Amino acid sequence: MGKVRVELLSWLADTLDTPGGNQNVFEEAIDDCRTVKDLLVRYAGKYPEFQKSVFDARTLSLSPRVAIFRNGRQIELEAGLETTLSDGDSLVLVPVIAGG
Repeated sequence: MGKVRVELLSWLADTLDTPGGNQNVFEEAIDDCRTVKDLLVRYAGKYPEFQKSVFDARTLSLSPRVAIFRNGRQIELEAGLETTLSDGDSLVLVPVIAGG
């Protein structure tokens, strides 16, 4: 069974009602998730606030307020949401801060 480590920074942790309260780091089984998009679709189906604030499963779009890193590399520099997940990967979801 494959697993990835998922970390949600700042307010993103509040969008998942994880076991034991709103944790920001946890392990997630990925046997039925081949890509980052597959995992986000799963979360959107389980957590309404995640779908509202982070990833819309109907349009398959990531909020512009969120960046995702796989093993320290932004997924947009790989295959975007189609980035493949492997056992032992680390995903970090980070809120994007804009301003001047």
